[in-house]
Amino acid sequence: MAGLVEGSEFQSIAVEVAKRCAGLPIAIATIAKALKPKKNLFEWKDALRQLSQPSERNFKGIPKDAYSAIELSYTFLDAEELRQILLLCSVMAHDADPEDLLRYAIGLDFIHDLNTIEASRDRVMTLVSDLKASCLLLEGSHPNCFDMHDVVRDVAQSIASRDLHWLTSFKVRKDEEKMKTSQLISLQNTEVSELLNHELDCPKLNYFSIGLEGSSLKISNNFFTGTQRLKVLEFKEINFTSLPSSIGCLKTLCTLRLRNCGLEDIAIIGELKKLEILDLRGSKIIVLPKEIGQLTRLKLLDLTDCDDLQVITPNVLSKLSKLEELYLYGSFDKWKVEGIENPRSNGSLVELQHLSGLSTLEVHIPDVEAIPKDNLFFGKMC
Repeated sequence: MAGLVEGSEFQSIAVEVAKRCAGLPIAIATIAKALKPKKNLFEWKDALRQLSQPSERNFKGIPKDAYSAIELSYTFLDAEELRQILLLCSVMAHDADPEDLLRYAIGLDFIHDLNTIEASRDRVMTLVSDLKASCLLLEGSHPNCFDMHDVVRDVAQSIASRDLHWLTSFKVRKDEEKMKTSQLISLQNTEVSELLNHELDCPKLNYFSIGLEGSSLKISNNFFTGTQRLKVLEFKEINFTSLPSSIGCLKTLCTLRLRNCGLEDIAIIGELKKLEILDLRGSKIIVLPKEIGQLTRLKLLDLTDCDDLQVITPNVLSKLSKLEELYLYGSFDKWKVEGIENPRSNGSLVELQHLSGLSTLEVHIPDVEAIPKDNLFFGKMC
């Protein structure tokens, strides 16, 4: 996998490097890919020296040599973006979707100097492809997905915990002090009722995710008061009695994902003026309220499979002047038809003509009369 290794000195070093991988194929593959572009003998000797001094801070249960091989492969990645994306992939599930990765990465500002969602998506897909080429990511079992070997995941999470203070699951009482310095917390199918009853004291937190399938949660209204730096917030598979009022305090929030959640009034989201990505896919909302029109920095709005959505308040979509991508398939389809009175006031497709940056639209239009007659909108989308 490292290519043809010529010369007796190279050959002997290569053999020793392979031996240091503890017989673990994933470790051999990742270190081989990392060393492939290195053509100088001193680079290989330096790598062997590093592998011969395995980290004492390795993840429990992984052989030291295997841990060191994967950690060295991580170190050899030639861009900070690659390292950040790899660590972010480690907190995602198996068969992860690059689209989810994109929305996290934009929120955390891991993708720099790109002005559009499309350009950021291309960058993320390129980084995923590079990590697959290095064997640090794997092909997923579904098309367009990616996966990560469990050993690589454990090493990546260990590095993220050590260097960036990321917590991927924990017992609240045991790690309460760690939480105060944490930058990322991801809790999936973990008992968190004790945590949610009081203010979350995490002043350095950038990313917070909870997934509790089929759960109903009552969250303290001041829960987010101590998380003033939060950039990414995600709740999955949760039925809310109400969103906590302190969510309006999250003035730095860039990505908000409420996926497959039971939701009622979401008007408070309109207070999140820096929001760029709002993902409500699969959630049980009935009305998209007028307050959403206050999100003038919003670039992506995902309402896919919100099959209870009955009302999009008029003149909400037209106010989202920065919107680039709108996903409504399997969702709202009661578009207003110009000239026809309807007892329930709804937005119309004409509003989308005001969105000069809109480049992606997924929408169901059952009534052809709802389509603007002048075709200005659809001409722009081509």
